[in-house]
Amino acid sequence: MNQHEKSRSKLCLICWGYGKKPITQNIADTIRSYLIEGYVTSDVRFPSSLCTTCFTRLSEYQRGLFNRPLAPWYDCSGMARFRLQRHAISCECPICEKAEGVTKFGAKTSKRRVGRPKSSNNSSTKPSILMLCNMCLIPLSFDQLKSHVCKESNLVEAVVELKKTIPIKNQKRLSYEILKDELATGDAVKLNSGGRPIKIQKTIGNNVNDNSSALISHQDFDLIRIKNDLSVNKTIGLAHDLRSILGKNCFEPNLKKHIQTQNKKCEDLFETCRLNDKCMVYCSNVPELLKRVNAERGSGKPDLYRLGSDDGRTVLKLTLSIIAQSDSVSSSGDKKNNAQFRDSGVKRILILAAVLNGKEDYETIKAMFEKTRVIEALTDLPYCISSDLKMINIIIGIGAHSSTFPCAFCIWPIGENEELGPWLLRTFESIQKNSLRWKSETNSDPRELKNYFNCRHDPLILGTENIIDRVVPSPLHLLLGITQKIVQSIEGVYPRTTEWLNEINVSKQPQRGGQFTGNNCRKIQKSVDVLQRMMDEDGASDFAREHVELLQLQDKVIESCFGDKLLPDYAESIVEFRNKFQSMNISSRMTKFHILSSHVIPFIQKKGKGLSIFSESTLESSHHDFLHFWNRHRVTRQESDLCQKQFLKSILEYNACHMA
Repeated sequence: MNQHEKSRSKLCLICWGYGKKPITQNIADTIRSYLIEGYVTSDVRFPSSLCTTCFTRLSEYQRGLFNRPLAPWYDCSGMARFRLQRHAISCECPICEKAEGVTKFGAKTSKRRVGRPKSSNNSSTKPSILMLCNMCLIPLSFDQLKSHVCKESNLVEAVVELKKTIPIKNQKRLSYEILKDELATGDAVKLNSGGRPIKIQKTIGNNVNDNSSALISHQDFDLIRIKNDLSVNKTIGLAHDLRSILGKNCFEPNLKKHIQTQNKKCEDLFETCRLNDKCMVYCSNVPELLKRVNAERGSGKPDLYRLGSDDGRTVLKLTLSIIAQSDSVSSSGDKKNNAQFRDSGVKRILILAAVLNGKEDYETIKAMFEKTRVIEALTDLPYCISSDLKMINIIIGIGAHSSTFPCAFCIWPIGENEELGPWLLRTFESIQKNSLRWKSETNSDPRELKNYFNCRHDPLILGTENIIDRVVPSPLHLLLGITQKIVQSIEGVYPRTTEWLNEINVSKQPQRGGQFTGNNCRKIQKSVDVLQRMMDEDGASDFAREHVELLQLQDKVIESCFGDKLLPDYAESIVEFRNKFQSMNISSRMTKFHILSSHVIPFIQKKGKGLSIFSESTLESSHHDFLHFWNRHRVTRQESDLCQKQFLKSILEYNACHMA
């Protein structure tokens, strides 16, 4: 209930004293018959209660007893032109002002105490009741009703007649003079339109492009919505707040309709199904989706299509990033100078398929690839596969990283020294052939997989090309795994390692055995001076000090080729780090170190770019990004049809925000 409604309920309709009795339907009929023609209880110009005295009198009138008069009418003519504002926070009308001073003990009124009647009771005689005109709210006797000329009802007729009798030029001149006088005392004026008032605001200067009068477009709201992860309701709420501050015309109309239309613009391209009793949503027409995204962005022919899959926040996803040639930072390398989102960033990634609580295994990933037919859609386009190392092994059909031949790019035997390489590169065709041989010759005996280079399944991508030509060597997970291994080695030789991590505000994440995040890994590499100082204070061993140099070399590798920039000495930096890591004998069975040593340089030589644009970090960030959308529509019972419907709705909304 707003302030005005509370004030109405406090006052008596007739005397404006303290209202104790609500106006019932029977009493309202009596009021319409004797007091106010056409009265309704919802009329905001009148109080909505009655005091005890007036309620008793009207109850008597209802029974035909007219011997006792009503209290005199309170002057309510000031409410004749009142219109309740829809979103007003406070109200300063006469009713609200009067209600502030009225308590349960009543207010001072001009009620006349009535003693014993001088004449005998005659219930058949009607009293000299004063009625209210429903337009101007002036009290009238029965004799005055026929001769009363309402000034409010004649006002509109007079305005219409005036428009007919004077030229348009004179009408505009008259309007200008009236507005000029009104604006001389303030910055804005409200015009009575017979309904909702129209507000006219004074602008400073003659510049028509002044920001104070500029419209906020639907596209501006889309950008605000994406940046701040706002729902539809929160976006509409923000628009209402801006309108109350900047005025009615501060943004394009029909914003809610625009957002609802945007959220459904790829609805015809997605379908739902059940995969092992799990909710699944997938794009059934990837070529059409690519066409619409390119038309929406208008950034020219894409330079790269980055496909990836991963499980995070209970949702297994198949995602696609469409990266144009214009996706680059400024010459200074400052990403914040770009006004729009980068094509390679998380705010432009699309979900092609998703399974709620899906299992991260070959059969599920294969179903997602087959439902979307994404490889067929990307066959003639420059695409790559970017995921974590576990998912890469699943996609190309080989065993886990604990197997004898864990590397996705070559047949490196786990634990072999890097100096014994290079090893034979894997191809999609060779994996397929070895998988067929294993199935036919051993009847799919898992104990014999090592004799077939751990080729368990057919790769989900077919062709004769090398794996390294199509699959990205997971730069984020190389950074995470190697940094984790170095810190573990430091913990084994330097007892104050935990104190060092606390001092630089770095902690391990609880998921997946306590790993560092990517940002924490960079902080570790940038804070080796703190570790060096602590080791100098404690007189640490030479071997412990070598870890400081190792972290510095790793930082040099990251700076030279893991970002947008590709420095000329990136190959030398990798070789130098590899030699130092091996000389310290930190780990000999680490697949991530092998990939960095043997496959990052050939990949960069082929692509000619830094690893940032190919990184799987965007895919990892999409888990948290999508969580905002899923939480708005989440359903607890995942086996229900409603859950499937809401899951589809969240993905459509997510993709709609990321298409433009």
